[in-house]
Amino acid sequence: MSANPQYRSLAYQNLSLAQQYSSHDPEVLLGMALFHQQVGEYTQAKTFYDVLMGQNKILGSTLIYYGRFLCDIGQYQDAQDYFHQAANLHQYQWKIEAIEQSAYCALNQGEQVLAMQQFSLLFSLVPTKRYSADKMRQYYQSQNQVEQVRLLNTILTE
Repeated sequence: MSANPQYRSLAYQNLSLAQQYSSHDPEVLLGMALFHQQVGEYTQAKTFYDVLMGQNKILGSTLIYYGRFLCDIGQYQDAQDYFHQAANLHQYQWKIEAIEQSAYCALNQGEQVLAMQQFSLLFSLVPTKRYSADKMRQYYQSQNQVEQVRLLNTILTE
């Protein structure tokens, strides 16, 4: 995270204060998990995600964020399972987001077949996502992520 350390500290203080007043609130737990994930504190992030995932009612957005976290830490198959769960909740927004995150997770893992399947499904449901994928391809190119650029070029020309 490249934010000013002062702002990072202030954000953490605010999240900690929210946690004091509402320690089991899903939004507070998700905020804490995302904060720790963004600053590279994966053990702490996992702790918050574990509490969050142990709650009775889990939202599609929670499944997607947790899937992204798992993908980031290399637990690819588990991540795909959570994306699949979110996509099957029959809520359009979560379905689209889950398919998109599944596609990028597969892409980043070099799983070309799954990435192509997910992007194809995504583009059929939301054709404008093709433009977003092209922007992401440009980002990967600027980061010199050659394999992701190659795979996205293949996917975007299909």
